[in-house]
Amino acid sequence: MSVIYFTKLKSNKIINMKISRITLLALASFASVTNAQSEVEIEKSYPSPANMLSSLIVSPYSFNSQHLNKMIFFRGGESMFSCDHSDKGKLVFADVEGGKVNTFSGYDLPSPKAAVEMEPDLYYTQVKDIMSKMKINNCIDVNLAPIIDFGYGNRSYFQNDKIYQKHIDAFVNANKDSGVKITYKHYPPNKFVELTDEEWKNFNEAKKKWAKNPENLSMGYSEVEYGKYITGEFESESSEMLNHISKRFDSSDLIMLDNNLYVESGFTPYVASELPQKDHFLKSFPGLVITDDLYQLNLDNIDVVNVFKNSDLFIITSLEDTKKFHKLMIHAMAYDRDLIVQLKKKYDRVQEKLN
Repeated sequence: MSVIYFTKLKSNKIINMKISRITLLALASFASVTNAQSEVEIEKSYPSPANMLSSLIVSPYSFNSQHLNKMIFFRGGESMFSCDHSDKGKLVFADVEGGKVNTFSGYDLPSPKAAVEMEPDLYYTQVKDIMSKMKINNCIDVNLAPIIDFGYGNRSYFQNDKIYQKHIDAFVNANKDSGVKITYKHYPPNKFVELTDEEWKNFNEAKKKWAKNPENLSMGYSEVEYGKYITGEFESESSEMLNHISKRFDSSDLIMLDNNLYVESGFTPYVASELPQKDHFLKSFPGLVITDDLYQLNLDNIDVVNVFKNSDLFIITSLEDTKKFHKLMIHAMAYDRDLIVQLKKKYDRVQEKLN
């Protein structure tokens, strides 16, 4: 993931997306038949459900135009336009983990693996210097980092069989002191482990159902993997890390849900399962919850209503899947007023925390 932009919505000027006449009629009919007063209040104070939902979907710059005036995802050379769009009222999101994961060129930010060889204070100073320059030169507002998984090689602060919490803190503090919001990813933190033969069989069958075939993905490979929640010898260390992070939360933080297929979720994508709705850690999180790229998943098969319930922001880097997610959710909202109430709350949270 490279760079994302979020429109700072002003009044009710939100983009319009095409939805079917039947769905619109269903929404109108539903509002009049069920809780008419509640729906009228929402209509008076908020954009339409279709426009509110659209305002929460992340779209790539490659198909951005006037009709997609919301969150914009940039790749590669397109990132040179970041400040141009920031000046137009958009918030700039970027993956700046360090090492090779850095959208913006011209900066030498150490990878987490290299960082843990440094003193935390020195690491803080380097990150602060670089992020301050990115804030000025690239207009970055939100960093989709740090990694809190116990895997991912050079990208992880889990090295030498331990988690380097002081270095995570240094990275987080340096970003915030530079005026850049941070995103803990991915949740729940996991470690790739050996699966039993039966688990491998179940995983492979599940991946065929829930995830897109790598041949159908623009990058040519799938990022939907297997995993287990941290258990065994690292379970206590994982719990300590999450407890440590929870004491430092603030409402400007984001946390990214994982697309991975966990043993604990029956190899259902975590982001599309009911597990996040029952998670005490997530319930205590005061910031915004964002998905990983839903383009990796098969939206025809996953439970998109669960995805909606679990998250505030939705990254989808495919125009076809953006339209599909939008259509499926608007259809669901036409028959479940509680989803519209939840949508209003998500809309309010995003406006409050990202503007």
